[in-house]
Amino acid sequence: MNMNLIKGKIYRYIGGKNPTKVEYVEKFGEQYLFKHIGGISPFDLSEKEVRYFIKEQPTRKKIIIKHGGHKKLMQIFKTTYPTVCNALNYRCDSDISRRIRKGAFERGGVEVEY
Repeated sequence: MNMNLIKGKIYRYIGGKNPTKVEYVEKFGEQYLFKHIGGISPFDLSEKEVRYFIKEQPTRKKIIIKHGGHKKLMQIFKTTYPTVCNALNYRCDSDISRRIRKGAFERGGVEVEY
């Protein structure tokens, strides 16, 4: 079966005692080659092990705004600094958060993935 792993993409390896981030390198026959993020030596897994031990690392996103933008959004929406930060970092998805994000985009905010 095709695992649909993307070369160079970061995944989470949950097979050891401590979950760690790994990068998919390539497939050799029935083996999948990964390398640990942080310079530890590469290792390989069978397809069965990959299905069991590898979880896709979700991409995160946030909105970056100009200096003073947080304060302006706080005044416009009559809310607190943590509420604005949570909205711009996509930590919550409430009605006020969606309005804050829309306001940030209208004021020149840029969404980035990291």
